[in-house]
Amino acid sequence: MYNIGKNENFESRSKKQLETLKSKSEFAKKCPVVEVKIKFPKSTTLTIQVPVKSLVKNIRRNIQTILVDELSLDDWHLVEFPIRRKIRDEKTLLEEDIMFKSILHFTFTGILFPHHTF
Repeated sequence: MYNIGKNENFESRSKKQLETLKSKSEFAKKCPVVEVKIKFPKSTTLTIQVPVKSLVKNIRRNIQTILVDELSLDDWHLVEFPIRRKIRDEKTLLEEDIMFKSILHFTFTGILFPHHTF
């Protein structure tokens, strides 16, 4: 009655995830370093080149060293625009799909949709 297992167009979710991981891994071997621009308020931009397998937490710690002492690591985060996705500290740039030249925005914690322009 049903032709189970004979559909040639069927792709499992795990197979797609495995293919995605494989392509990311191949890309990381070809281009191990990514250029990231961090946009701060008042049109200030910091351009860094970091390994694509760097933890976001480590990148944020390095940025923290140039900020004023009154601003702690918990007071800000990095956001990808235009989708306004917060970049997670426990992930690598590769895991966050930041593999090419990227622009991230410095945003204060608690501000989900900032009203000022970057």
